[in-house]
Amino acid sequence: AAEDLLKVQLPAAVQDPNISVLLVGCHVALVVSMHLVFGQAFGVIALVEADRQLRASLERAEDSSDANGEDARIAKNCVSFLALMFSFGLLQGRAICDMVKAIFRDGNVSEVRIDLALTTLRYAGRSLRSECAEDFRELLAFVTANAGGTSSSTASNSKGSSNAAVSSTKGGPESAPGDMRTRIGYLLRELQDLKNNKVSFTAMDRFEPLRNWLKTTPMLRGKKASDAQIALQFNFMTEQEVPA
Repeated sequence: AAEDLLKVQLPAAVQDPNISVLLVGCHVALVVSMHLVFGQAFGVIALVEADRQLRASLERAEDSSDANGEDARIAKNCVSFLALMFSFGLLQGRAICDMVKAIFRDGNVSEVRIDLALTTLRYAGRSLRSECAEDFRELLAFVTANAGGTSSSTASNSKGSSNAAVSSTKGGPESAPGDMRTRIGYLLRELQDLKNNKVSFTAMDRFEPLRNWLKTTPMLRGKKASDAQIALQFNFMTEQEVPA
């Protein structure tokens, strides 16, 4: 039953490239409530399916070299969905670290991937920093080392050509093209500001009514997502295949 329902709900939550993130949050709140009422199958299947859709849409976005295209926006929806699952208490901090590690796997850095990392920080950063300090330090160290690290991959369209030319550079952000250096620098500054508690999280205020609903709805009878967190038995998004 859980799988059949999520076959309808998850595409509705992430496959519309123009969906409001607040509506994505409503879908996440529904997954949390079903997880608490009907059993952990709902949360686990949502996690696995969001993972699969993120991998697929990210691959298509990279192939198209369009950082603002439909596939890039669907990937962003998937990241928002997963980050809010964490922010609402259903996922462990480790899941967010694994997701960011997968985004920058093998030192791959692109406009699409940087945007996904920034989206992760926007919707999961506050809770990660305040509630999962060890995971936050791991994420900070990883992104600092890898986003600027040993290799950068950027896609640019050659004038008069329909094929995207992918350039790889070694030696960190200073050797990347100017626009990528700017984006990498912005990501690293956001991380440092988050570390120093200088980031405004007003974007999260819009989800307070959903948090309050999860806390007060009679349907949940006082159950908390944090008391039924999904215990990951695999390296989320870093394995070739996730368990079904």
